[in-house]
Amino acid sequence: MRGWPWANSREMNEMSVIEPMGGQLNILPRSDVEKIHGAAMEVLKKVGIKVWSESGLRLFTGAGAEVDQNAMTVRMDESFVLDIVRKAPSSFKFYGRNPRYKLMMGRKRVHFSLCGQGVKVHDLEGKVRLATLSDLESMALIGDYCENIHHVSMMTTPMDIPPESMHIQALWGLLRNSSKTVDGFTHGARAADETIQLGAIVRGSVEELAKKPFLLGFTNPVSPLQLSKEL
Repeated sequence: MRGWPWANSREMNEMSVIEPMGGQLNILPRSDVEKIHGAAMEVLKKVGIKVWSESGLRLFTGAGAEVDQNAMTVRMDESFVLDIVRKAPSSFKFYGRNPRYKLMMGRKRVHFSLCGQGVKVHDLEGKVRLATLSDLESMALIGDYCENIHHVSMMTTPMDIPPESMHIQALWGLLRNSSKTVDGFTHGARAADETIQLGAIVRGSVEELAKKPFLLGFTNPVSPLQLSKEL
């Protein structure tokens, strides 16, 4: 049943979550891992990363990285990188839109998600066509009811709504049809800010959203060694 999911009686009780325990798949010996790490640190220190965003460059400057404003390039040594990594928590609690749904991120927990942002679907009539917002909502609903799916990603990119509002309409479609954790949108400052605003409305305030986050944001670098202005 679509609609505001709090109306679903399933959500009124404590939600049971099964989080498999896993480990780390070690394909390479430690010595090879250290070689790759060392080479990566050398590239970051000597070549650096092209950062096309002026506000991004200011953030790197404030953090203590070596920034060439004219070339818009950021360089960082290993101590800087490891210091930043140490500031990230080794584990944290990740709540669903319904705060009774809770995941432990880290501590060798293994989680499964829907795939992300396919632009076409193979529908029940056998047609391969562009995805719609209705497809996204249906897939979110299926993901919500599958016990082996922990996180409901934006499985399709709705092609029937304007690109400038897609991030909000798609996120609202996920929230209306899933009580689990969902994808947020960080493609550009405006989309990220509006995503946080919608999350704050759902949770009650920005402060409550920070205490019990349910949005997963991510970004991807652009090859080779660039951070685009859009991302």
